[in-house]
Amino acid sequence: MLLRTRIVLIFGIAALVLLAAVLVPLWTVQGLSEQALDEARQTELEAAWSAALSDAATPTQLVAAQLVADPALAEAIRRDDAAGANRILAAAQLHAGLVRVDVLAGEGRVFASSAGYAADSPLLDTANLRTRLQLDPWLEGIEAGPDGKMLLVVTTGLQAGQLLSVAARAEPVLQALARDGARDGGRSVFLVDPAGRLLLATQQDAWPPVAEAMAMAGARKDMRGGGTATLQRDGRTLAALSTALSNTAGQPIATLVAVSDVTGAAQRRQLVIMASFSAAALVFATLLLALYGFTKGALDPLSEITRVIRAMAAGDAMVSADIVDRADEVGAIARAVEVFRRDIVALARTKLTETLRQAQQQVLIRREMGKLAEMLDEEARVELLADLRGIETNAGEGGSALAEGFKSMAARVVAQHGKLASLLAERTRDLEIVRVALADRAQLSRLRQELEVARHLQLSSLPQIFPPFPDRRDFEIHAAMEPAKEVGGDFYDFALIGGDRLALMIGDASGKGVSAAIFIAMGRSMVRSAVVRGASPAQALKLANGTLAVENHTMMFATVFVAVLDLATGWATYASAGHNPPYLLTPGREAGVVRALPGQPGIALGIMEDAEYDDEEIQVPAGGSLVLFTDGVTEAHDPGFAMFDEARLEAALAELSQATPEGSVAAIQGAVRRFAGGAEQADDITVLVARYLGPVAARLAPVAERLPAAREV
Repeated sequence: MLLRTRIVLIFGIAALVLLAAVLVPLWTVQGLSEQALDEARQTELEAAWSAALSDAATPTQLVAAQLVADPALAEAIRRDDAAGANRILAAAQLHAGLVRVDVLAGEGRVFASSAGYAADSPLLDTANLRTRLQLDPWLEGIEAGPDGKMLLVVTTGLQAGQLLSVAARAEPVLQALARDGARDGGRSVFLVDPAGRLLLATQQDAWPPVAEAMAMAGARKDMRGGGTATLQRDGRTLAALSTALSNTAGQPIATLVAVSDVTGAAQRRQLVIMASFSAAALVFATLLLALYGFTKGALDPLSEITRVIRAMAAGDAMVSADIVDRADEVGAIARAVEVFRRDIVALARTKLTETLRQAQQQVLIRREMGKLAEMLDEEARVELLADLRGIETNAGEGGSALAEGFKSMAARVVAQHGKLASLLAERTRDLEIVRVALADRAQLSRLRQELEVARHLQLSSLPQIFPPFPDRRDFEIHAAMEPAKEVGGDFYDFALIGGDRLALMIGDASGKGVSAAIFIAMGRSMVRSAVVRGASPAQALKLANGTLAVENHTMMFATVFVAVLDLATGWATYASAGHNPPYLLTPGREAGVVRALPGQPGIALGIMEDAEYDDEEIQVPAGGSLVLFTDGVTEAHDPGFAMFDEARLEAALAELSQATPEGSVAAIQGAVRRFAGGAEQADDITVLVARYLGPVAARLAPVAERLPAAREV
């Protein structure tokens, strides 16, 4: 590939990258602008709906105000005269052309209605109305009538806590919203229910094609909860905006869809994009053509220079380059080639004086060889000086005598070099030993630092904040783990499921160190995930075992115990995968009685893919405690290698029936330390204690009822 071609290609790639760096941000800005425009349209639609709702509700609100001020209605309500109130409301409905007028008493009951005694169900859900009326004495909104039709309902308060609701047809609201969009080229407005069925429309026949176009664009799902979509229909571009509507009580009831024709704006935006890309392509092509012309004029002289160099390489020193004197790099190369050619001619002349120079060099070499002899040891120096005297005696023989002298001297120097090399190798070996020791020390230091970081990461992954659920009064829990190495192979965990069940987990992996920690972390994650999703302890163990046992080339395994305590009844469901059975401590008359949980221990995780596990149940009395531990507790040994074993653990637990979980964990750890008496810890020591205090009627921090946000006008 020619140099000019490579230059043009590199420039083209660089230009493309530069254009991409400019056009991509422009494209992103264009997308953000469209997103901002959609958000502005969405906000404008919501504001237009609020304004249209207020305008359409004004006549209905005037009727409601007249009824509020009507003394006859107030007297009928005071005398509990429902029949009289019905007549007044029916007259108001007939006179104003309303759909229905209701007076609601406490608990949302219909006291009187323009529909008569048959109207036994109110139009409104009054759960939040009284609270909202404290902020706004007049509430208007869209409601679904008994026949499924949408109504415009105005609500206000009466004396003695009654509510007045006045319902009119909802079509004027949509018509007002459509008129508001007339300045933008027209707007079609639709009300649809959550299932996508049409409730109201300003143009009934326009909805089917709009719904079909939205479905083809995949926009229906986005439009249900509020959003924007661009649709193509009959060569026109339509912008569909939607927003979720709420009823008077603030509850979602329908979705408002407004469709406007934005063909002109879309065409202008497309024209701007095409013009931008066309201009960029034109600039790119112009730059490439200009660069090609420039490089051709600049690099053509290099071909002439190449011809001259090839001729000189073939031995023709009389050829010259026919290049006009230039001030750029090409001219500098041409001048350098000419200098090289003159140097070749000069080199041929120097061969005539080479013989005289060789004689001078021989004398110089003899003198330098004498200096070198002074650097050798005594024996080698004497022999080398003898060789030099022989060279001087036979100087007339020319180069052969000098060659023999060089040969003899080289042998002396090689021998001397061998001695020095042997001494240097011995010193180098000593230095290598020191260097390896320093490298091993640095590697050990880095390994210790990495293990310390891994230890902190593992401990921080376990629950560390106690009490973990300070607002709960139906149970207490505490746990701790003491790794035997920098990184341990034990874990403990717990989780609240649905607010009324407590999951307890503990496990121990075979081996110690980082590999055991990774293996047990995998098991813990899978067991916890299954239990939180609703699996029973046996199902969670089977799921985790099926994953860990597949291609278990390391032959590692882990024992795990899982229990789920029903906080309302005290019944605990548990299963074990080869783990030590936990203990149950009971209060009251059985205080001091320590019982191991019954049941088969099962097979440890990671051994057999198709292992089965069974769920067991036990009743935990109020005040009772479950003590979960790993074999690091019972297999701890003293300096004489006697183990702590289950008997000593049960004796320590017998004194803890009234202790808190935190005190129980501390007491067990203290008993193990005192027994070990300073002996090195051989295994991880992990303890988890959960104390069941019995069911409670209510939480200390009840969840406050979320109130819907006030409507923005």
